[in-house]
Amino acid sequence: MRLEEGLDDGRPLIIRPPIGGTFFTGRTLELKAKAIGTAPLSFQWFKDGNPITPGTNETLLLPAAQFSDAGSYQLVVSNALGVAQSVAVPVMTSNSAPALISQPVGR
Repeated sequence: MRLEEGLDDGRPLIIRPPIGGTFFTGRTLELKAKAIGTAPLSFQWFKDGNPITPGTNETLLLPAAQFSDAGSYQLVVSNALGVAQSVAVPVMTSNSAPALISQPVGR
């Protein structure tokens, strides 16, 4: 059934799944998603199949990413009518962003 036709029975539906990527250590790791459904909606983020303690919102924020934050992340949304889960997305961490150490020389 298409969303336009009204999959509006109140069950949770993730309409914008999270997108993984590479995050730099020491910087904020942010995964965003968007879900709809009858309130109240409960959110739980998982890393490598295990629930994340601060991960109970639509957006997951880890303020200072570490190498240990690399893994597979998934969001589960639930309410009294059902459960929806995103596909697991890969997150990689890298030591630092590339930096320009000297300006190019014109010819």
